[in-house]
Amino acid sequence: MYDHAMNPPGGPDWVWWLTAAVLGAAAVGLGAWSLLWDRSRRGGRVRLRCPKCWYDVAGVPRGVDERGREGLRCPECGRFTRREKGLRRTRRRWGWAVVAGVLGIMAFGAVVVQRANQVGWMGVAPTTLVIAMLPRAGEELAIDPATGRRAESPWSAEMWQRVQDGDLRGWQWRWALSRTRVVQVRHRLPEGEPALVRVVRPKWIGSALRMRVQIEDEPVAPIWAEILTPLQAP
Repeated sequence: MYDHAMNPPGGPDWVWWLTAAVLGAAAVGLGAWSLLWDRSRRGGRVRLRCPKCWYDVAGVPRGVDERGREGLRCPECGRFTRREKGLRRTRRRWGWAVVAGVLGIMAFGAVVVQRANQVGWMGVAPTTLVIAMLPRAGEELAIDPATGRRAESPWSAEMWQRVQDGDLRGWQWRWALSRTRVVQVRHRLPEGEPALVRVVRPKWIGSALRMRVQIEDEPVAPIWAEILTPLQAP
């Protein structure tokens, strides 16, 4: 029996959940403060601030720049702003926003570790990645370099578990069957002759079998739907 909790990272689940909750709350709070808190409108009053140094320029008289364009020059840093809209910008602290993003990533990592603590590291891999790593049908057993013995591919074992859990979507079934070459048939067939189509059921589906399919004036591609249909729900 395949042990789905292979190589857990350790640690009680509540520790990882608490870590994720604290980091997630900190990420949300810090992100909201750094990007949304310091708006120009506060308490029903619109503050006019320099977009460079955020100095309050309310009451500063308007003037013209060297080119004769009308606007307002900040008395603190000298930044010239032509339109009043530029003085109503929300102050965003991008450095702290990056810190909030890092905290969010760490919170997600804590959730992943908690999940890996239950199902193993391979269990948290996306199903698409598991399918991409599957060996060719019939080649699930390979020599393990560490022991020198034949052992089942861990990706095949993981795929078996997901098939049992019903985690695969329709397109993932079709890709898995196509990628692992479950259906093996010659690309060019003599016209009018029956084609021997070999359907190899990998271990994560079942046993190997052979069937004969009569192809009459039809390309091979439409036959795929007929062959794959009974294999999509093992």
